[in-house]
Parts: sequence; structure tokens; C-alpha cells
Amino acid sequence: MKRTSFLAFCALVAAFCITVQEKLHAQEEQSIWLGAFGGVDRGKLSYSADVPNQSSIPESEWKSRAYFGIESDIWFTEHWAIMMRPTYAEKGTYEYSELTTTINGEEKNVNATQDMTLTYFQLPAGVRAMFGGGQFKTSFFFATTVDFLLSAENHITYEGYSDTTVTMTDVGEMEIGLVAGTSIGYMFESGISVFAEAVYDYGIGNIYRDKANAPSASTRDYRFGLSMFFQIK
Repeated sequence: MKRTSFLAFCALVAAFCITVQEKLHAQEEQSIWLGAFGGVDRGKLSYSADVPNQSSIPESEWKSRAYFGIESDIWFTEHWAIMMRPTYAEKGTYEYSELTTTINGEEKNVNATQDMTLTYFQLPAGVRAMFGGGQFKTSFFFATTVDFLLSAENHITYEGYSDTTVTMTDVGEMEIGLVAGTSIGYMFESGISVFAEAVYDYGIGNIYRDKANAPSASTRDYRFGLSMFFQIK
């Protein structure tokens, strides 16, 4: 799976570079935007419904963290652009389940809360569309993304006892997903644009593929933030 993900990423980058080169040769008056963005990532895990023992699936709840990054857009028409959007994203969830732990030398089943934080470096590449009259604009974008795991931590609190933080070693190092978003903003005459954005990140792969007999779990994230762009050409 890791090799397939890497090959898919290479193909994605190659296709993007070829498309950019073709558009640059086909059009002389390109508009290039560079920008930065950031905000709140609110996510959870989605477990597969085909697990035989549904009681083994923990209860997953929404968790808020941060995301930020930079974006480059090459506008080959007035309304359409090719987009690259490198992103630092903190995903995660709160899970409630019964875990076995050793207390005073005895193994006990204890209700536990797991506070998971999965940090990724994402490389979305896709297209952005922009519409609107005057200086008020509405934008939509869609991209495929390859996500590289930077860290995975789980803070476990055992009800009535203690808590601990562990590194999650069973999470895959690379994931594939889809990212779609919309934004509304204002374009100043100076070439600076400010937008409020809403983004949905749909993870495709199973983050626990290195864990034997574990249910399939994928990330689901909503993002709400602000972005600012500078038109450099």
C-alpha cells in the first residue's frame, strides 16, 4: 500500500508539472497568485460498517485542532486555475472505550478516554475556480492529496485512575485523500485578496493498516479558516 501511495503521488506531481508547462506555453498572460491560509480543523475517525463485532468499535467524537499552509495558483483562464496547496494539518479524535490496563499489579478492564492527535504534511494538487462580479468573489476548489505522517500521539485517561501519553506505532506513514472547499472574499485594487474558507478533507486509506485485526478507520475533517493571496503577475 505504501509503494502504491508513493507511485500515485509521483504520478500526481508529474501530471501537475506537465499540465502547468502546457498551460504556460499555451498562454502568455498568466495570472499567478501566492497565498497563505490557516484555521481550525475539526475531525474524527470513520470506521467501516462491515466489522463483524460492532461492539469492538470505539465511540469516536469530533476533536478541534489547527491547520495552516501556503498555496500557489496559476490562472490559465479568468475563472480556472491549477492549484498546489501544501498543508500542515493536525487531525484526530476523542474515543471512548473499555481498555485493559495493569493497576496495582492486576489487569483490569477500565473505561478510558483516548485523545488522539495525528499530524500530517499534506500535498494537495488540483483545480480552483473563481466567479463573481466586481471585487467580491466566490471560489471553489477540488484536489487529490497525499498525506505524510509526521507524528501520532494518544493521550489515554483511565477513568478513576491515571493517564499516560503514548506514541501510536500502528498508524500508516502515508495516506491518500480528497480535499474540496469553497471560499468567499474581497479583492483589493492592490492585488491582495482576503477570503473566508470552508474545507472538507476525506481520507480514503485505512490509517490502521499496520495493525492486525483492527477495524478499518479513515479520517474525516472539516476546516474553517482565513486565507490571503497576493497576485504577483
